[in-house]
Amino acid sequence: MDKIKSFVEGVNSRSLSAFDVLFKLHYRELVYFSSIICGSVQDAEDIVHDVLIQLWESAYKFENHIALRSFLYTSTKNRTINFVKRHNKQLNDISFLDLRDNNESIIVAITDAEVLSLINLAITRLPSECAKVMKLILQGYSSAEIAVMLDLAQSTVRAQKRRGISLLRKYLPKEAFLFFITFF
Repeated sequence: MDKIKSFVEGVNSRSLSAFDVLFKLHYRELVYFSSIICGSVQDAEDIVHDVLIQLWESAYKFENHIALRSFLYTSTKNRTINFVKRHNKQLNDISFLDLRDNNESIIVAITDAEVLSLINLAITRLPSECAKVMKLILQGYSSAEIAVMLDLAQSTVRAQKRRGISLLRKYLPKEAFLFFITFF
C-alpha cells in the first residue's frame, strides 16, 4: 500500500520517475481503450500522449490511485470522442455518435483494457523467451511469423506457446485467461 501511496504522491509532485511508472502501468491499456473508440492505434497513441502531457502540465492532485485512473480513463475517453467528432466532421459523417457515446460500449472497452493490462502484467512474469513469444501472439502474429522474427524453429515457438499458456493459466484469474485465449 505504501508503494501505491508514494506513487500517487510522486505523480502529484510531477516526479519524472513516477511518470515513468505511470507510463509503464497505464499507457498500453489507455491506447487500447482509445483505439476501440477511434478505430486507430496510431491516433490512439497520439491521444494518450496528449492526455499524459495534459496531466504533467496540470495542477491536478489525486487522493489515491483510483482517482488517478479515473482521471486517465475519463480524459482519454473525452479526448478520443472529441478527436472522432472532429475527424468525422471533416468527413461530414456523424453516424458514429450512436455507437461512440453509448456508455455500455465505453464500459466494455474499459473492462477489455483492464483485462489486457492484467494479461500484459502476467506476461512480464514469464521467462524471457516465453514472454517474447506470448507478446507477439498478443500482437496477432502466427507461430510461423514468430519463428521467422525470433529466428527460432516453429516447434520451439509452439513449445514456448504451450509453456506460456500453462503458466498464464496459473497467473491470471479465470476470466482474464479466457479473454487471453480468444487471441488464439
